[in-house]
Amino acid sequence: MPIGLTDFIKPKNDAFTGIVQASQVLGGGGDGTVPDAVVAASNVTQHQAALSIASTQLTGDVAVADGGTGSSTAAGARTNLGVDAAGTDNSTDVTLAGTPNYITIAGQVITRAQVDMTADITGEIPTGNVPAKFRTRVASGYKEDPVAADIFQIGKLHDAITFVKVGAVTDAGTVTFNIEYRGEMTPDVAGTDILTADLVGDATGETTTTFDASGAVAADKWLYAVVTSVATSPAWVQLWAEYTID
Repeated sequence: MPIGLTDFIKPKNDAFTGIVQASQVLGGGGDGTVPDAVVAASNVTQHQAALSIASTQLTGDVAVADGGTGSSTAAGARTNLGVDAAGTDNSTDVTLAGTPNYITIAGQVITRAQVDMTADITGEIPTGNVPAKFRTRVASGYKEDPVAADIFQIGKLHDAITFVKVGAVTDAGTVTFNIEYRGEMTPDVAGTDILTADLVGDATGETTTTFDASGAVAADKWLYAVVTSVATSPAWVQLWAEYTID
């Protein structure tokens, strides 16, 4: 005959007898012990209440892959997880390799120092990384009693450059001119104008920033001023060409 829960309920003064009978029903001995039992997962109901398990009831370490630390010691856990190996609340120290030494590291502290231009930098700084004000140059020329068809040298380019501005001023009257760049070995051969249109210099001074080919000129060129016309007999003309090294 099936045995129900009520069959295990005994009077208070007969509690041990009830435990013995329960153990016998579950296959245990008459001493009240209950054998190991296997419970299927489908027969287990999860509850929100906290689970209390004594430390002696769990053995072994939970692997990192299963959400554990893979260790039963704090040091072992830190090592397995790759954090704070020294146990000092810091991540594993990083190292600094190579030279020069304007950056140093000690533990978790990275220190910046001034860069020594002599010891820490080699080679040439790319021109594009140098501020334009340090790459700006001026070629200039001065001519007394200028007349039409005058041609005179105002400079030599060693590097590829880009013109920024051309200007001219006279004591009186006007001087109309353009600037040519010519081959390094053929300075006597007519070259190429850099201005889109001739500039007319006068007593108040005139400038232009309009150039052919965006004002770009290759390295190793001569610069010549070519006067196309003169008016009101100026005694002199001062002209210049400002450019930056590419």
